[in-house]
Amino acid sequence: MKKVAITLFGISVFAGVGYLAFANTPIGKNTLIRWLLKKWKEAADKKQKKIDREAIKKELQKLRYSDLELLTAYTWIMPVLPNHGQQLNKSKEKRMLKFYGKINEKKILGRANLTALENIVFPG
Repeated sequence: MKKVAITLFGISVFAGVGYLAFANTPIGKNTLIRWLLKKWKEAADKKQKKIDREAIKKELQKLRYSDLELLTAYTWIMPVLPNHGQQLNKSKEKRMLKFYGKINEKKILGRANLTALENIVFPG
């Protein structure tokens, strides 16, 4: 039993240190920014719109890692807004509004100008 406890403790410490290293270095931030840009470009292509990836990348660099995590969670749930007249799944809509409320509460859209994504990823 002691060996199992020691092994689990070692794994959790290693995973925790790995997360801290990822979150507090530019590697983690750049990884999330690349993933967000990729998903938002796909969303813009579905809506047949163009976005300036370099301008959005510069704006995302202004944000903290925790802000990028929140944007990632939001994008994971709702990668592209449906067209006018289409209904969202109720559970998806509830989760989307929850994350969008947190984004507004932290004033992420005020610190980074992401207006190019309105009506694509974010409601306009």
